[in-house]
Amino acid sequence: ENGHFDIAYYRDHHMALVRKAFGDRACNIEVEEGLEGGKPDSLPPFVAIAHLQVDCIATWHKVLQANAQELLGDVKNYTNIKPIMLLANQMTHLNSKANNKSVLIVGAGVCGLTAAYRLQQAGFSVQVVDSRDYAGGRTRTVKANGFVVDQGASLLVSSYTQALQLAKELGLGDQLVSLPGRAATYIDGRFYYTNMGDNPVKACLGAAYLDIKSKLSMMRMALPLLKHQSTLNLYDISGAAASDVETAHGFSARLVTDAVYKRLINPLLRGMYIANGSDVSATQLLWILKNFSGVSLYGLTHGMQSLSNALSERVEVQYDTKVTRVDYDKNGAIVQVSGAAGDATLKADYCIVATDG
Repeated sequence: ENGHFDIAYYRDHHMALVRKAFGDRACNIEVEEGLEGGKPDSLPPFVAIAHLQVDCIATWHKVLQANAQELLGDVKNYTNIKPIMLLANQMTHLNSKANNKSVLIVGAGVCGLTAAYRLQQAGFSVQVVDSRDYAGGRTRTVKANGFVVDQGASLLVSSYTQALQLAKELGLGDQLVSLPGRAATYIDGRFYYTNMGDNPVKACLGAAYLDIKSKLSMMRMALPLLKHQSTLNLYDISGAAASDVETAHGFSARLVTDAVYKRLINPLLRGMYIANGSDVSATQLLWILKNFSGVSLYGLTHGMQSLSNALSERVEVQYDTKVTRVDYDKNGAIVQVSGAAGDATLKADYCIVATDG
């Protein structure tokens, strides 16, 4: 009753200091002003409450310790009331816009887990199921004899702006390390090395495993690349239909020599997509040619599965659960699953299938 609190200063100035200190490590910041207690016209137990959502407690302590003098020193400028801090685990997040709708996501790979994480942030009730016993799908990491080995995806490219931002948001920023990007192709009993960070034209023309005819044939890919360049957007594939008319193998067979396909293009596709050129679209090949030009490459200290593990800690995931059928009725999705406990039926308002087959 005898205290004072400048809510305008707190909202406009102090919280600006908080946002500056936490940067992109703060997922969400909200300020609420107390109106009254549980009874009409009673005094509120708190003058104001600020909700600061970060990825983990370690981030909170690290940032607060580094900025304690500025943040705590500013308290006297808006109140003489002793602040109370509570560190808590967010159990639910209900958003009126989502009306607490439920979503069942099939697949605990990076795609499915990211969808679950973002939908949960938007207020949806989310559950993920996966037939495997781990998170990550094809981004699995194993450790052996002191080495960290990625069995699938092994790097993030600087053009993956949203993926890099997600890694930082999940508290993995300090695990991002720059990679030299030296790739090796094994041909006829010998390793041939290529720097993937180089300009692709420079890298291809310097490839010792290709003859001059093959190198010249690669120039034919320039025209379709220029033609479709504006539609090769990783985050918006709506305009890619024009180039998605043949496989990468069919595209290569029309334009380049067989040696280029077997020694350069197909190994590149297998490394990127864990699939042969006959199983992926020409659009995916064109996307690589556009977005791998002079890029920087990054890895995660503990392997690419770290990204999936961090996501899986923030959403509900049910492993060893195989989806056998998905149907819809007027009430939403009906999903038949089979697991260690036997067969079961799961229901949700929506179902997202985030698997490769």
